[in-house]
This record gives sequence, C-alpha cells and structure tokens, in this order.
Amino acid sequence: MATIKVDVVSAEESIFSGDAELVSLPGKSGELGILPGHVPLITLIRPGFVRIHLPGKKEVEQVFVAGGVLEVQPDLVTVLADTAVRSNDLDEAKAAKALEDARAQRQNATGEIEIARLEAEMAALAAQIVAIKKIRQQR
Repeated sequence: MATIKVDVVSAEESIFSGDAELVSLPGKSGELGILPGHVPLITLIRPGFVRIHLPGKKEVEQVFVAGGVLEVQPDLVTVLADTAVRSNDLDEAKAAKALEDARAQRQNATGEIEIARLEAEMAALAAQIVAIKKIRQQR
C-alpha cells in the first residue's frame, strides 16, 4: 500500500516523523483525512488528535495538538502545532493543575496581551482534558 511521509512538530520538539497510510485530524472547517497523493493544502487546525495510521499495522499513533497549521503536499504531511503531546504522555492531573493555575493568573491579569495568552492557554488545556477523557473511554 502507498504511504505518505508525516512530520508533527511543536515549538519545542519533533513529536512524530515517519510514514503513514492515512492521517486524519480536526481541520478548521471539519475533520480531514489525508491519503498519499493528496492535493496540496494549507489550513488551520483545531485542538484535537492527529491520528496517524501506520503502514501494515492496526495501531494508530495519536498526537494531541492544541491547534496549529497543516501543510499537505502529495508526498508529505506537515503539522506545525502550537502544542503537541503524544497520547501516551497525556496526564489529566497535570493538565487540570495547569488549567487551575492559568485561571488563577487570569483573575489577576491586566494587560490585553497577557489576558489573550492566558485565555488561549486555558482553551488548549480544556481541550486537552476533554481529549484525555475520550482516550480513557476508548480503552
């Protein structure tokens, strides 16, 4: 079966690099499925999971992204994520604590930029907690 090269990167590190039969993820306008030979595309992505269907395997590599940009070429998919975490590395308690801390900081924030940054962080953490609960239900 044909494959497509996939790179998922965040500001901090490369999260996944390898081949896939299919990549599916939450685009700005809805769910996207990318197969080898896909037409070129650049779009924003919403918080959620990038699901990478590995060649010849039933397992699906899942990476939580807090948003970002998707670039598709016929032989390459690149996900540039604001924040990206492998599903195995997600920690609900840690995310809940970070959300609580961000909410407390938001209470005392005064500048527009600081408020916007904290609200974006809170939205990403809330989406991460929802994603963690979805994974738990699938198991």
